[in-house]
Amino acid sequence: VLLALVEKGLQREEAYKIVQESAHQVWNNPEGDFRTLISQHPQVTQSLSPEEINACFDPHQHLRNLDQVYQRLSI
Repeated sequence: VLLALVEKGLQREEAYKIVQESAHQVWNNPEGDFRTLISQHPQVTQSLSPEEINACFDPHQHLRNLDQVYQRLSI
């Protein structure tokens, strides 16, 4: 989420603050859900579409180059 916000033009410090505050809220509320909370944050919804927010939570997006990493490591 932080990187997506920065790519959309937010200052890194501001994006970090948004993500950190949301994470702390969820940490302090056992029933909290980070994805839902961040999806409702006004600055996030102003910068990212629902599809872009969902992409931040797609594990395939983060693992797409895993085979190349394994090849480089000869694993």
